[in-house]
Amino acid sequence: MVKIKKMTSVLLILFVIIVYSCSNKVDQNMSKELSYPTNVKATFDKTTETVQLSWDAVEDASRYTIWYAYTTTSPYEFLAEVNTTEYNDDSIDRESNRFYKIKCYSEHKESIYSIAISVANNLKRDKHARKRAMWVWKNKNGLEKDNRAKLLSFCKEKGIEIVYFSTGTSNYVANTDLKTKTRKFIREAHNHNIEVHGLTGNPIWITPEKQHVYLDAVRNIVAYNNTVDKIEQFDGYQSDIEPNKYVSKKLPVEERIKNLTHYISVHHKAAEIFNTDLNNPNDFDYGMAISSFYDTHGTELNITFNGKSQGTLYHLADIVDYFAIMSYRDKASALIDISQTEVNLMAKLGKKAWTGVETIDTDKVGAGGDFINFAQEGNQYMEGEIAKVTKHYDHNKGFGGIAIHYYTTYSTLKE
Repeated sequence: MVKIKKMTSVLLILFVIIVYSCSNKVDQNMSKELSYPTNVKATFDKTTETVQLSWDAVEDASRYTIWYAYTTTSPYEFLAEVNTTEYNDDSIDRESNRFYKIKCYSEHKESIYSIAISVANNLKRDKHARKRAMWVWKNKNGLEKDNRAKLLSFCKEKGIEIVYFSTGTSNYVANTDLKTKTRKFIREAHNHNIEVHGLTGNPIWITPEKQHVYLDAVRNIVAYNNTVDKIEQFDGYQSDIEPNKYVSKKLPVEERIKNLTHYISVHHKAAEIFNTDLNNPNDFDYGMAISSFYDTHGTELNITFNGKSQGTLYHLADIVDYFAIMSYRDKASALIDISQTEVNLMAKLGKKAWTGVETIDTDKVGAGGDFINFAQEGNQYMEGEIAKVTKHYDHNKGFGGIAIHYYTTYSTLKE
């Protein structure tokens, strides 16, 4: 009987020890911190234009979240959640570095962030090697939330990668509401891999007494860009000054030369402002929508500017980064014929020229006949002609792509 009691006591003690030991291990596991992901790697794949992220698996982790920022000091934003140790980011902004951090989670625990890793600016490629750009003249299409969603969805559907967005002469710094809305629009556009270029123009702005209006508009864009984050900045600016009535062949030659010189001069002044005052001028493109006749109309006139005597087209090509040619016709052969000189010229200068197409029913609005636009033929026919133009310029380094005028009529163009 005594032996049984002793054995029972021993078993009881052993049981207590085992229970204590097990509970201690559970407590240790519960208190053990979850390690953060290590060996995080980020590689840019130029073929797919994605950042390939990978990291080592963390013991007990069942899922991971990926976070990103555009600078080391800006807040990190949620990007994705996965249950593997890799992720491909296809939303990267073309011209920005991107910093990544990874967190992991178990059933009851959450790690701290991994050490940040960046993708260096080896993402840069030919900024104009796109296929589509589009003019947007009503800024409510970008500034108002519901309209913005429709615009960006349309751009994605049609493969639009650059938007020429009407900015007028607004002061984007003084008007805080406008500035806030513009920041949201450009940020969302960039997250959809769409560039945004400011846009404005008025023929009278070539005149010496009115040039200051255009140059103030340029300064407004500079002031805006210098006070917002990279992802919220305009990628460029386009002049749509069309001084046709000031350079008509009906005018005396002396007056034409004077006005063409003003036309060149105001763009030269604007380029100097961008190059001098922008914080990041190398990441900014200054372009112009240009009438299709400057390869003939005006080339017979040598304009002397800054000690150089040449045709207007050649002066302008020296100043801007790109042309958006208003080569509006409804046949590929005509589009090519009108834009060929400009495309070849820009190729020699290491710049780009975009071939413009029109979707406004110009006959209805009294701006020319049906041969100028695709309103009558519709989208399918237009796409066929665009394909012929793109194929023709396939190996021409001066060809930037197709620029479509403009969102309001393009988005309602019949099939």
